[in-house]
Amino acid sequence: MSLSKKYFTNFIKDHIFVDIYTDCYGESFFGNIVKSSDEYILIETYDNEGRYDGIVILEIENVNRVQWGGNECLEVEKLIDRSAAKRDYEIINIESIESALRTTQAKFGYVEFEIQDQDVDICFIGSIEELDDEVVKLHCFGTRQSLKASYGLYSISDITKVSAGEIYAENIYKLHMNKF
Repeated sequence: MSLSKKYFTNFIKDHIFVDIYTDCYGESFFGNIVKSSDEYILIETYDNEGRYDGIVILEIENVNRVQWGGNECLEVEKLIDRSAAKRDYEIINIESIESALRTTQAKFGYVEFEIQDQDVDICFIGSIEELDDEVVKLHCFGTRQSLKASYGLYSISDITKVSAGEIYAENIYKLHMNKF
C-alpha cells in the first residue's frame, strides 16, 4: 500500500478534516475524504465559513498536498453544523471517470465537470444524455445569467474534476429546472 493510500484510508476511517491542494490548477478544498480508489478520491467539501459545498472527485495524481490539524482547518471544522443528517455517498462509484459521472448524476440529478488542463476557469454543468468510455454528451445548463441551454460532446480523457452539490451548481440546476 502506498503512503498516500494509507493516509487516505486513515482520513476516511478517522473522519479527519483536511485541506487538499491541486496546485497545478490553483485550487484547494476543505473537507472530509469519504471514498478513495486506486486513482480517485471523493471529498465532501465545505467553504471557508463551514457551509456544505458539495462533493469533488479528483484524480489522486493531481493532488500534491494534503494538510490537517492546522489552525485554519480546525477553525473551519468548528463552524460545520454537525447536527445535519449525514450525507450518503454510497451510490457514487469512483473507479473511473465514466462511473463517477454516471453515479454523481444519479445522486444529484446533474453533474459538473472541468477540463482544467485546457482552461482552469471553465466548468460544465448539466445532465448527461449519453456516455461511453471516450465521450460524454452533456445537456449544458448555461451560466446563471443566461441559463442558455446547449449541448456538447466532451472527451472523457480530458476531464480532471467531477463535482456536484456546490452552491453555485445547485442554484444553476434549480433555476434551470424551474425554467421549463
